[in-house]
Amino acid sequence: MLPIINPVVLIRALDRWDSFWKAAMDLIPINQRIWLGVANNAPELSMLTRRIIEVNMTKEATQSRYLQRVVSYSFADLHQFIRQYRYLDKQVE
Repeated sequence: MLPIINPVVLIRALDRWDSFWKAAMDLIPINQRIWLGVANNAPELSMLTRRIIEVNMTKEATQSRYLQRVVSYSFADLHQFIRQYRYLDKQVE
């Protein structure tokens, strides 16, 4: 069983990871970044993780099928979560 972790600590860790990731990406020439594969999507995965943590701390979490801990082999619940809880006032860099 995993230990209970304070969501604020997780968000702080994501903030630190974001700054380290940006610094690491600045060291890679733009024309070489195509070889990174899934790592190209790391900032978006970080943003999604942050949003999952934030929503999970609210009463709205009970309304999201994705956060109900029900096993699903479809991305439909994740897609619905992203559509419903996306950041409307922030843009991905």
